[in-house]
Amino acid sequence: MKPDVWSKPEHSWMNVNNDPYLSRGAIKVVEITADDIQRFVELSGDRNPIHSDEFIARKSIFGKRIAPGMMVASYISAVIANDLPGPGAIYLQQELKFEAPVFIGDRITVMARVIETPRPGRLVLETTCTNQEAVVVISGKALVKTPQGFEVHG
Repeated sequence: MKPDVWSKPEHSWMNVNNDPYLSRGAIKVVEITADDIQRFVELSGDRNPIHSDEFIARKSIFGKRIAPGMMVASYISAVIANDLPGPGAIYLQQELKFEAPVFIGDRITVMARVIETPRPGRLVLETTCTNQEAVVVISGKALVKTPQGFEVHG
């Protein structure tokens, strides 16, 4: 089994069926800005002051403003829609675990990797967001419907 830096130690993603999709992945890196947080707050209606009020956030367990978890998780959708499997993909299901806070200025690496092909036209993806210190901030799994004519290249 070849080493895979995206897999967690407790997992073993062995490609026993020579599935051409398994272990294919995509990455997006995004920097979290105060402006992005403000736009997300306005769009989503998530008015928790820990996202937008520095004074209140300073008194929180985090000591400063944090990005809304769903804002950070939305970048997973961008990876799925643009890269894996790409345009035409249909997002069917997402499991998320919010593991650590995300702060203004953090550089988040969003990763999606195929871990299962339960049937033709469906992919199960391991989804992970890590910060610039390689701390996992969000982990989970997604189920997506591949676009018609989807093929693996490479």
